[in-house]
Amino acid sequence: MADRRRSAQALSAAEWQALEHLLKVRSGACCEARVPGWCLADARTGSVERLPRWRVSIHHRRARGMGGTSRPDVNQPGNLLLLCGDGVSGCHGWATVGDVAEATRRGVVVPLGCADPAGVPVELWSGRVVLLGHTYQHVGWYVPA
Repeated sequence: MADRRRSAQALSAAEWQALEHLLKVRSGACCEARVPGWCLADARTGSVERLPRWRVSIHHRRARGMGGTSRPDVNQPGNLLLLCGDGVSGCHGWATVGDVAEATRRGVVVPLGCADPAGVPVELWSGRVVLLGHTYQHVGWYVPA
């Protein structure tokens, strides 16, 4: 039988809900990638507010890998983006199965060997290049790269 012990980095449902709220604050409740042809968010505003819950996801820039990870920054804001879709649709699908090379170039995907995803700039949908810090105190805005 598989070992189902919770890792130190695993979050409870309440912690995930709080993290999602923080990412919505940071993004203005908008998809942070807005990839043309992939994005499911409101075409005019980029808002994900009217999408069903299953059409909005938290994307790990540096993937957790199969079964999770023991890295302490896996669920920190600098490693996360609020995206429309899931791992195979919407902007989240674009990042994981669509155009992974372009997603990596934009910093939406960070290679597994990267020491700290917060140090990798991300190009947002607007073309603005920013750093995403790990501190929750600064999750409400982006830091210019």
